[in-house]
Amino acid sequence: MHYNYQQKHAIWKIIFQYYNILEQHQELKIQTENLVDILHIEQNQEEDKKEKIKENKRKKIEMIFLIIGGFVTLASLVSAYKDAMELFG
Repeated sequence: MHYNYQQKHAIWKIIFQYYNILEQHQELKIQTENLVDILHIEQNQEEDKKEKIKENKRKKIEMIFLIIGGFVTLASLVSAYKDAMELFG
């Protein structure tokens, strides 16, 4: 069958109304947007977890260097004390 443009337009209009296509399209669009938002939130949470893990590792390494620095400082003070005792004592 061959339909002219106005007939096709009228048929599509009837189909749209009968099947509530516009409403279904809007609902699907909203659901898709909500899903994208949820996925975005989950992705951000994963990135935050990774950042926290990196931050914890950095803090542990920093603490190790502080402890090593403290031992080096203590050893230097002991050495300086011994040198001062030999020089003045």
